[in-house]
Amino acid sequence: MLVINIPGKKSLEIKHLILDFNGTLAIDGKLIEGTKPLLELLGKQLIIHVLTADTFGSAEKELAGINCILKVLSPEMQDMQKESPGQWSQAAHQPEKVKPESFAMAIKKGTAEKVC
Repeated sequence: MLVINIPGKKSLEIKHLILDFNGTLAIDGKLIEGTKPLLELLGKQLIIHVLTADTFGSAEKELAGINCILKVLSPEMQDMQKESPGQWSQAAHQPEKVKPESFAMAIKKGTAEKVC
């Protein structure tokens, strides 16, 4: 968990970080230089979820060694899947087809698990 203290406000307790792969962490399917060590550091404090269409077929390889849950979206209606991705992977870098259930609901219900 990452705690961010905001003076005069309630502290934020962050358990999950949800990121898109290409265009956020990577360009043309390759992790942006310097991103991997930062993700490794964050992965010690947060449960990282990486969403991707994996257009270049490289997400699993690029994220190898990083403590994260990779969610490969099917080509149809990706915007809807990002809102309702479903089941959580039980193992790091095991792409799975997403099913209807929102990230927020899975997190709230405590069904998201940290991957070792």
